[in-house]
Amino acid sequence: MQELWKLLSSPRHLMVFEAAARLESFTLAAQELNVQQPAVSAAIKQLETTLGVALFNRQHRKVSLTAAGLRLFTDTERVFDQLLVSAQAVKQLTRTDYVTLSASSAFNFYWMMPRLADLHENHPGIDLRLQASDREPDIDAENGIHIASNYKNCGIN
Repeated sequence: MQELWKLLSSPRHLMVFEAAARLESFTLAAQELNVQQPAVSAAIKQLETTLGVALFNRQHRKVSLTAAGLRLFTDTERVFDQLLVSAQAVKQLTRTDYVTLSASSAFNFYWMMPRLADLHENHPGIDLRLQASDREPDIDAENGIHIASNYKNCGIN
């Protein structure tokens, strides 16, 4: 991790770089990040200095990625996407406004899963969580289960 810190000097520089590369503009990146354009230029320059390579070709009112910049952007974009998914998942752990359906694996797979898209389209505010269990749960005794399906009576064998 120390080596990464030496090469990047600040995680903020990567965020600035990703925005500038994606938008192909230091000005648009500054607007998106709610900073001044010189702050974007300075962060990019610091990152380039630390890495020892130019990341952008600079033209009048336009920037484009160099080969090194494209390599860094591809990896940065992928990692940021993964971090976003992880952060969203962690944030979900603190939510209490969800519904848990406990049902058999067969019920969840063959009956519920084909209907999930319609449920989300018609009721986007419902956060439904599926729990697979091949035994009938005791809703009163088991914490966190809101709805249970008795799969023996639902027509799925």
